[in-house]
Amino acid sequence: PRLGGDACGERVWGGMSPALSAPLAALLVGLLASALSVARAQAFDETTDGVALQAFRARLVDPGTRLNWTEGTSPCNASAPWTGVACTSGPGARVRSLDLYNFQLQGPVYAPALSNLTALKYLELGSNLFNGSMPDIGYTVNLEEYRTYSNKFTGTVPPSLGLMSNLVNAFIGINKLDGTIPPFGSAAYPMPSLHRLHIDNNLLSGTLPPELGNLVNLRYMPIYGCKLTGSIPASFGNLTNLIKFEAYSNLLTGTIPPELARITSLERLDLFNNLLTGTIPPEFGRMRSLLQLMVYANKLTGSIPPQLADMSNLRYLNAWDNSLSGTVPPQLGRMAELVELRLAHNQLSGTIPPELSTLSSLATLDLSSNALTGTIPSQLGQLSVLNSLLLSNNRLSGVIPPSLRVDLPQLGALELAYNLLHGNLPPLWCAPYTLAVSVNRSTPESAALLPKWTLTVYRNGGLCGAVPWCLIPAIDILGVTEHPLRGTYLVEPELGRLDWAWTAMGPSTLANNTVSGTNSFSSARTQGLCDATPPR
Repeated sequence: PRLGGDACGERVWGGMSPALSAPLAALLVGLLASALSVARAQAFDETTDGVALQAFRARLVDPGTRLNWTEGTSPCNASAPWTGVACTSGPGARVRSLDLYNFQLQGPVYAPALSNLTALKYLELGSNLFNGSMPDIGYTVNLEEYRTYSNKFTGTVPPSLGLMSNLVNAFIGINKLDGTIPPFGSAAYPMPSLHRLHIDNNLLSGTLPPELGNLVNLRYMPIYGCKLTGSIPASFGNLTNLIKFEAYSNLLTGTIPPELARITSLERLDLFNNLLTGTIPPEFGRMRSLLQLMVYANKLTGSIPPQLADMSNLRYLNAWDNSLSGTVPPQLGRMAELVELRLAHNQLSGTIPPELSTLSSLATLDLSSNALTGTIPSQLGQLSVLNSLLLSNNRLSGVIPPSLRVDLPQLGALELAYNLLHGNLPPLWCAPYTLAVSVNRSTPESAALLPKWTLTVYRNGGLCGAVPWCLIPAIDILGVTEHPLRGTYLVEPELGRLDWAWTAMGPSTLANNTVSGTNSFSSARTQGLCDATPPR
C-alpha cells in the first residue's frame, strides 16, 4: 500500500477512498485483537495455571499450611483438588476461581503470577495479612470479582482495575492505601459492568473524581473512613441505580448536591462526620426508597425541610450536631415508618409538635440541646414502642405529663434535665406496683418487677414534692433535684425503713439534701409544699 492523494490533495490509504479505509482499518484491528486473544488462550492451560499458582505461593508465608498445592499435579484434578482453587469443567479445564479468604497468609502478592491466570473470574484474598502493593492484574480481562479487602496493602489504588471491562465487584477497603482515587468511569477506565466499588477505610486523600458519576450500573459505593476532601460531585446524581452511598468520616466540604435526589433507588445515604455546609436539600423528599438519612456531625445550617416528610419509607433521620434552626416541622408526623429521629445539638426553637405522637414505629426521639419552649405534649404517651425520650437542655416548661411513663411500657430512658419544668414527679407512675413493708422484710414485694429504666430530671428548679418510691432505682441523680424555694426533699416517709432504697440511691445521690452518709432516711424531710405554679 502507499500513501498518496488525488488531484484535490485528499489523502487515501493504498488508493482507497476514506469512506472505505476507516471500516477496513477497524476490521483489521478487530481481527488482530481476536488473533492475539486466541494465541494468548492457546498459550495457557491448566498446566501453566498450576505453574502460576506455585509461583504465587512461593513468595508467601503460610503459617497454617493451608495451601496443599502439590508440585507436579494439576490444580484442576478433581480427585485431588487444590485448596481454594476451582476450575472450569470439561476438556481444557482452567482455574476460574481462587478463594483464599481468611487463610492468615502473609507477605507480598506476586501479581505477574496472578496475571497469567487468564481464565480467572473470581479472586478472593480478603482478611489475610498481605502487605506491599495491591496486586495489579489488569490484564486478567475476564475477572468479575476482585477482593483484596482487610489486609495491609500499601501504595495506591491499582488504576488497571479500570481496564477490567467485565469487573462487577471491587472490594479494596480496610487497607492502608494512600494517594487518590483513579478517575474510574472515564474514557480510559470505563468499567461498564461495575456494581460495587468498596474503597472504605484507607488513607486515601484528594477529591472525589466526578467521573465516578459515569458508572451508571453502580449499586454500592462505600468510600467512608478515608481522608477525602473537596465537595460531593453533582455528577453523582447520574448514578440512578445506586442503593447505598456511604461517604461518612472524611473531610468533605461544600454543600450537599440536590442532584442526589435523582437517585430514586437510593436506600441509604450516610454523609455524617464531615465538614459539609449549607442546607439539607428539600428535593430529598422525592427519594421515596430512602430508608436512612445520616447527615449528623457536619456544619449544616437553615431549617429542616418539611418536604422530608414525603420520604414515606424513611426509618432513620439523624441530623444532630449541626447548626440547624427554625422549628421541628409537624409534617414529620407523617413518616409512619420512622424508628429514630435525632435532631439534638442544633438551634431549633418553637414547641414540640404533638403531631410526632402519630409516629407509631418510633423508638428514639432525641431533641435535646436545642432551644425548644412550651410544654411537653402529653400525646407523646401514644408512642407505644418508644424506648428513649431525650429532651434535656431546652427551655421546656410546665409539668411532666404522667403519660410519659404510664403509657410507655418500653421506655428505657427519659431525660428531662436542664429545663424549666415544675410540679411533682407524677405519683401515678407507681400505680402498677405495690409497696409492701413489714417488720421482717426490707424489700418491697414487687421490687424485682420494677421496670429497668433511667430518669434524669436535675436542674429543673421548679420540681417539688416527694419522690415516688418506684422511681428510686430509676432516677439518675436525685441530689440535683433541688427545690430550695419549696423546701421539699427526697422520698415518701415509709421508705425510711427500706434498706434496698438506700442501696439503690447511695450517699452521693442525696448530695445537697438533708441526708448524707447515713443508712437511714429517718432524718430526711420527706414532705413539703408543692403546688402547680412555677417558681419565681
